[in-house]
Amino acid sequence: MDENKVHDQAETAVKKAESGDKTGLTEQLNSMSPAERVAIAKEMVKINERDRQTNDSLPIIEISTDFDASGQQVLVDVKTREDREWYNPLGWGDSGTAVYEAWFDKLPGGFTAYAELDPRTGRPTSEEVKRTDGYADRIVLDPRSGKPISEDFKFANGSEKHVVFGPGTPERISEEVKGTSEEIKWSFGGGLRNQYDPTTGQITSQEYKNSDGSTEKTVQFQYDSVTGKRISEIEKLPDGSTRRALYIQYDSVTGQRISELEKLADGSTERTIYNRNGNPESRETRDAAGGVATTYYDPNYPDGQKRTTTEEKRPDGSTENVYYDPITGKVKSVVQRGADHVLRRVEFDPASGNIGSIHEINADASAVHTVFDPVSGDVKSRDEIKVDGSKEHFEHDPVTGKRKPPTDGKASGYSKGKN
Repeated sequence: MDENKVHDQAETAVKKAESGDKTGLTEQLNSMSPAERVAIAKEMVKINERDRQTNDSLPIIEISTDFDASGQQVLVDVKTREDREWYNPLGWGDSGTAVYEAWFDKLPGGFTAYAELDPRTGRPTSEEVKRTDGYADRIVLDPRSGKPISEDFKFANGSEKHVVFGPGTPERISEEVKGTSEEIKWSFGGGLRNQYDPTTGQITSQEYKNSDGSTEKTVQFQYDSVTGKRISEIEKLPDGSTRRALYIQYDSVTGQRISELEKLADGSTERTIYNRNGNPESRETRDAAGGVATTYYDPNYPDGQKRTTTEEKRPDGSTENVYYDPITGKVKSVVQRGADHVLRRVEFDPASGNIGSIHEINADASAVHTVFDPVSGDVKSRDEIKVDGSKEHFEHDPVTGKRKPPTDGKASGYSKGKN
């Protein structure tokens, strides 16, 4: 903005300040850059001094400025003060009325924070943090909700990033990067350095730094040359070893993600299969010892909300199947098969979620069926089938909890070998 434009803007601003139009003056000054704002405020003081030479009843305009971490001068406030000395023999003054206000603070570590305020609510409409190395982070806020609208980063290496947020949410809906890298330093020590493809703007690598400056880990990203979708993430340690690798596959027609395979340094893996809605159908986990656990999901619900069954196969040959209620999502039953062919089935009460019964079949074909009170958890009855095929039925007194004398041949329908 040249001198003539600064002067014209200042003429308009002076009239607003002298008339007490705080809203109008704030909106005018906040629409400008910090440098333009300071220049106009200084010109306002000169014009006010000129006008008071012919009309000393006009209020005195005073401004306060400071310097942020980058050395940029910023406007902190504009006040009008009545000159009462002409009728006040004691010369008592007026502390002034703010017709423009901003918030400025100097923080530990060389940081400064500067916020523009809404004159109606007093809430910030933008906040900017700067460091002495040139880093700046400016957030534009909705003055009513306080939610972010956009965020602009300037990094010490000259790179820039512009982020746009969804209406009323912290979710990022777009990012635009200028330059090939950005560096973020965390207040608790350490930081993060992101590298971008200069053509596509996609992130190609991340380097995580410890507080002493050493590298904690790096993550490298690869994308499909046609669709631009991310197809792999490789996480490496400083010694060059791979800590984690993630591979993503997409449907060639719809572009929908159909599977993910994660491999860890200890040899364990996790594979997730997705359906046409983008929700997981199954997730298989293999540990380093060779054990396998597979979880199946209701395809109509997103990740982790509706499991139908979980199947675990251990290296020793034993298995465990968990079945879930399709409506409540609670565990309905668990079936365990040991390596020695022992079977154990646990049924859960649908109302309380507590164990309702346990049925066990041993390798020698003997069996035990125990029924529990779903509220108290106490044993209600117990049926035993012995190796020779004989049966015993026990009832438990609900008051004393003691077992009543057994009766033969009342095993509630259970017979040898039945599960």
